[in-house]
Formats: sequence, C-alpha cells, structure tokens
Amino acid sequence: MSSAIPYLLNIQYARLLQKIDVIFRENAKNLLSHPCKRGCFACCVGPFDINHPELWLLIEALSFLNTKKRQKVLLKIRKAAKVQRNLLGIMQNDPISLESIGEDHFDDMCDKLEKQPCPFLSEENDCFVYNYRPELCRLHGFDYLTSDGLIPVGCPEGWIDHFEPIRAELQDIFENMRRLELNCTIAGLEGNRTSLALGLDFILRR
Repeated sequence: MSSAIPYLLNIQYARLLQKIDVIFRENAKNLLSHPCKRGCFACCVGPFDINHPELWLLIEALSFLNTKKRQKVLLKIRKAAKVQRNLLGIMQNDPISLESIGEDHFDDMCDKLEKQPCPFLSEENDCFVYNYRPELCRLHGFDYLTSDGLIPVGCPEGWIDHFEPIRAELQDIFENMRRLELNCTIAGLEGNRTSLALGLDFILRR
C-alpha cells in the first residue's frame, strides 16, 4: 500500500471537516454566550464511533506532537483500548469494526464508559489535536435540521437547549465523507467504523 494513499485521503477529508466548521461558525457568531469553542471539554468524554478517514487524520496529527505529548497520548490510547476490549470481550487481534462488534454491544460499552476521557484530552482539559478532531466533535453544540430530518447533536451540558435547531446543508458533506470511507476499503485500508481508541490502537500496532 502506498503511503501516499492515507495522505491524499487526509487532504480530502480535512477539507470536508473545514466545511462543517464554516457552517458552525456562521451560526455561532451571533450568539455571544455560545460556549462551544476550544477550552470547553464537556463533550470530550465517552467512546463514540469514528470512521477510518478520521483515524488516518488523527495518525497524521500524532506525528506533529512533540515526543513527550505523543508518548502520553499513545499510552492513553492503549489504556482506553484495553478497557474497551475487556468490556466488549474481544482479544487484541479480533476484528474491531462496529459491524463485527454489533451496534447494540458497542452502544452498551459506550454507556458504561460515558465518563472515559478522550485520549487526546490533556490534563489542562485542552485538545492535543484540536484542528484534526473528528466530525462529531465539530458538530456538537447545535442540533441540525437537514433535508433528511433532525440530527440531534446538541450540548451534553444542556447549555443551548433553548436554541432552535439550525438549518444546515450537511447532506453533500456527509455523502462525500461516506465516499471517502469507501475509498479506504478500495485502497486496502480498513473502511468500517469503530471507536477512536480501538481504531488507533489497531492501526498503530500494525
């Protein structure tokens, strides 16, 4: 597999994430008390499913951390993955995709670990890889009303429950994201969704 493949996917996927950021900023700029910004860590806990283009983007982000920070994050990833594997009853080399784990089993694990901090969250409650954070991290803060219906993301602290859902053109972005997931599979990379810790641990051990 060419090392250029993940790099090219990263460029494409980062552009899609930036489009989500534009939608978010446009809707937050008139809300003077809007809390969703760097430094807020209310939603930086608990496992959630993540796709492999996002995992490869986080692998790139790890390479930019200094040695001390990178070692600290890697240790957190290994520990979080071990806890998740134990709860799921899977061995280190077992399949870790959401499809193979089973959605109900995965959701049960997420409920039990709802307070588990993200491996990228620092002791000062800052994100080590803020500019590389996944799709879901960027969507938190609003509920979104799209042509396909309501996407209830919101805020885990309920700070913005009184805001109406925002109308956002997200469907094209989501379709392009799913297309990149398919491209991962075609390129010989894993394409199925998994948790951040399980996915990164799997890739980094290869």
